[in-house]
Amino acid sequence: MADICLKNDIFICSDEIHCEILLGGTSHLPIAALDPEIANRTITLIAPSKTFNVPGLFCGFAIIPNKELFERYKKTVECMAMHVSSPGLAAAQVAFSGACDEWLAALRLYLTGNRDFLVEFVRNQ
Repeated sequence: MADICLKNDIFICSDEIHCEILLGGTSHLPIAALDPEIANRTITLIAPSKTFNVPGLFCGFAIIPNKELFERYKKTVECMAMHVSSPGLAAAQVAFSGACDEWLAALRLYLTGNRDFLVEFVRNQ
């Protein structure tokens, strides 16, 4: 997909809000990490809302390495009725600080167990 976007002068908006929810020891590689040229054409969206279950706190952010693209994004967002709440900002800082890593590891293990149970259940039907 990234190659097609590069060849056709298309920007990528990558919603990676679920990127921390990984099952079975898998890892996540953001599309912008594939190549500097791809990163230069990518807006990566991140938020603690899904992984840390804080959707009502209104805090998400965009990673935009390309300054010109960032200015275009900023101009568009300024026309929208969006906001970041103070509790949301505090929650995001804690969530991504490493202080919740143990909790996140337990969540991943729990969700992996749920997935494995379901797969085994379906196989035995």
